[in-house]
Amino acid sequence: MRTLRAAAVAAALACTPLAHADEISYTYLDVGYAAGENDDLDESGSGWAARFSGQLTEHLFLEGTYGKLEYDLDVLGVSVDAEEDRWEVGLGVPYQLRDGLHVFGVLGYAKVTAEASVAGFSASLDEGALMAAAGVRWLPMNQLEFTGRVVHRAYDDSDTAAVVGVRYYISDTAAIIADGEFGSNAKLGIIGLRIDFGRDPY
Repeated sequence: MRTLRAAAVAAALACTPLAHADEISYTYLDVGYAAGENDDLDESGSGWAARFSGQLTEHLFLEGTYGKLEYDLDVLGVSVDAEEDRWEVGLGVPYQLRDGLHVFGVLGYAKVTAEASVAGFSASLDEGALMAAAGVRWLPMNQLEFTGRVVHRAYDDSDTAAVVGVRYYISDTAAIIADGEFGSNAKLGIIGLRIDFGRDPY
C-alpha cells in the first residue's frame, strides 16, 4: 500500500507544471520593425532589425545583430535621403543563478555605416569598434521573459546604452518581442517575432 501511495505521489508531481522551469534558450532568431532617433541628425527614422543567437556549448553562445534605418532629412531646406546600417557580432558566456534567472556577458565587435545622398552627390561614414555587454534574463513563467543589458561600443564618439525587452511566447517556439534601447547617442525601438530553436515544449 505504501508503495502504491508513493507511486501515486510521484506521478502527481511529474504532472505538475513548474512555474519557474528553466527554459531560457540561447538559440533563436528575432526579426522585427525598428524605429529610432539619432541625436547627431536630430531626426527619427524607421526600418528593420534582426538578431540571431546560437548556443555553442553549455557555457558559450554566439550572437549577432543587424539593423537598417532610413531617414528623410531636411538640411537647409534641401531634402536629403540617409541610411544607417548597424551590425554587431560577439561571443557570450551565460551563468545560471537559479531556475529562470540567468546573467551573461558578451564581448565582440560593432560596426556602423551611414550614407546620405542628394541630387547625385553622396557622403558616407564607416566606423568599427570593440563592444562589451552585460545583462540579465528572467523567466517568471514559461510564456514570459524579461531581459536587460548594458552595452558599451568604443567608437570615437563613445556610445553606452541600456537595453530592456520583453518576450511573450504564443507557442512552444514562437514569441512576440519588444525591445527598447536608450543610448548616449541614439534611441531605438523594435517590435517583432522570435523563432526559438532551443526551447523544449512546455
